[in-house]
Amino acid sequence: MTFDELKRRVPSATPETWHQHPNGGGWVKNTTCIADTIFIGSHAIVRGGVFRGGVFQGGEFWGGVF
Repeated sequence: MTFDELKRRVPSATPETWHQHPNGGGWVKNTTCIADTIFIGSHAIVRGGVFRGGVFQGGEFWGGVF
C-alpha cells in the first residue's frame, strides 16, 4: 500500500507520524512498539499497541497486545 492509499484510510496520517515496517512493508504509527522480526504485511495498518510476536497480514489493529 502506498502512502496515498494509507492517507485515504487514515486521513490524519502524515509522513512524520507513520512509517512502513521493514519486515513486510505494512504501515505503522510511530508510537507503536513492534520488533523488526515481526512480519507486518503490506496491506496492514497498525495504529497502536504492542506486538510481541507473530504475523499480521492485513486489516487494521488499533491497540492492545498481540
